Amino acid sequence: MTMTTIILLAIGFMGTLLSGAAVWQAVKLHLVGQRTTGVLLYWQHTNHHRWLGNGRIMRSRHYHPVVRFEASDNAQHHVVSELAYEEVPNWPVDRPFVVRYDPKNPRNATIDPLDSTWIFPAIFLFGGLVVIYATVYPLLSAL
Repeated sequence: MTMTTIILLAIGFMGTLLSGAAVWQAVKLHLVGQRTTGVLLYWQHTNHHRWLGNGRIMRSRHYHPVVRFEASDNAQHHVVSELAYEEVPNWPVDRPFVVRYDPKNPRNATIDPLDSTWIFPAIFLFGGLVVIYATVYPLLSAL
């Protein structure tokens, strides 16, 4: 085995391992979490700044729903959505939301549908697998 092969295998394995862990974190609640219904409490806002190439700053405000839910431990918990809105939707307080949470750690919860946070790590996971395959295939075919 050449040094290039060893380096490519190391890169492929590290990329696959790290990306696989990130994909698992993104989809774990949707696979093993419990579902319950929560209610809208209020809106939390965040301010975002983006520097444009011409030296100007673009400012925006995003609104995240904060939802209260009761977990299997009969305790009340709150979750802030990762999903943001540029304007507050005209939803009444106590509007129902589906919540997924980890029964072992109800603070690990989401009200979002399976969001796109898994796509970026999945692309790197696929890339790592391709690098491993491209490195191992010539070695196996030479046997």
